[in-house]
Amino acid sequence: MPKIMAKRIRAHAPMGGGVSGSFDSKGIKDMEKNRNRPFNARGDAFYAESRDNEFRYRTRKPMVKESKGIGCGRARARLSVVEVEGRGPNAKAGVRVSSDSFEAFAGAEAYGASASAGPVKVSYSQGANIGGRIGRDGVEAKVMGTGVSVGRKMGASIAGFGLEVELW
Repeated sequence: MPKIMAKRIRAHAPMGGGVSGSFDSKGIKDMEKNRNRPFNARGDAFYAESRDNEFRYRTRKPMVKESKGIGCGRARARLSVVEVEGRGPNAKAGVRVSSDSFEAFAGAEAYGASASAGPVKVSYSQGANIGGRIGRDGVEAKVMGTGVSVGRKMGASIAGFGLEVELW
């Protein structure tokens, strides 16, 4: 009988009132890398983000990534493996095209906050989002916290509660 090994496991669950928690096995590996990270804090009253035309240097695959975001009020602090962030009203939209995938997303948030320590993350958000991805390694679609992923990454989420397993 063939044995199936998971490379990465992610789970997230709503805790009521826009609060959700998650576990990502990749965070265990990142703990070693970030355990000596010095304290860093940053705050922005108003901000606009624009990222475009990035190139993946490791794989040498051409990729176009265009994303725009604008918001009012953001603060972030990092120390060792702990990271916290608070956000005011914001909106984002973007598209990513590469030789093996296409992805598009849009979202708006009234306010939100998140805290993470290694593989565990808790977040609170009041907002709406929609997005999708199609590529050689699978298909993914999500609307307002409900969606499905089929392919290399298998998963499903309903009303913010979900589980993902990255197979290879």
